[in-house]
Amino acid sequence: MAEIIQRDGTWAFDGSTVRITPGLHRTVPLFRQTYGEIAVPLEAVSGVVFEPERKRGRPRARRVRRPPAAGRRGAAPRRPSRRTVARLRELGELHRSGVLTDEEFAMTKAAVLRGF
Repeated sequence: MAEIIQRDGTWAFDGSTVRITPGLHRTVPLFRQTYGEIAVPLEAVSGVVFEPERKRGRPRARRVRRPPAAGRRGAAPRRPSRRTVARLRELGELHRSGVLTDEEFAMTKAAVLRGF
């Protein structure tokens, strides 16, 4: 277990969770004292590092760069298959001709796109 103890509080790390406990020093804001201890899972703070300074160290947050996942901005869009495009065109024709209602068209289109 690693621990950083300062006047304004304690940061403790047990391998999977960071526990932040506010100190009782007069410089600690009342909100932090009232709110109490916070337990944060490691995944949420994977960019936090301890940078030593001349007299003392201090925790610093660093931005974590993650590769873009599918469906997020910056990711290359997936192209639909010819079968999916043909099915969407067929649904559009059925909707325009009145065979499918607006609600049926929306539900079927959503189902086709989920399978895409």
